[in-house]
Amino acid sequence: MAKTTKTERPKMGDLIKQLPEQSTPIQEVRPVVVKAAEAEVKLNFFVPAELAKKIKVYAAENGTTIKDVSIAAYEQYFTQMNK
Repeated sequence: MAKTTKTERPKMGDLIKQLPEQSTPIQEVRPVVVKAAEAEVKLNFFVPAELAKKIKVYAAENGTTIKDVSIAAYEQYFTQMNK
């Protein structure tokens, strides 16, 4: 195989010009909407093992989280207490 000299090699710019033109689709830029989250605090306490198991099973069967189950239970409790 014969070596080519630098002058015989095509320049990168010339090769790029030979490529077919491609149009890049214009993307629409939308701002990210962030909901204002309520401030949260951590509660950390012990519950009976059987109750914890019931909460976990309920959350799994209903496709929710233990956190959501607990929040709903507390909200219901305080709603009933205020009657």
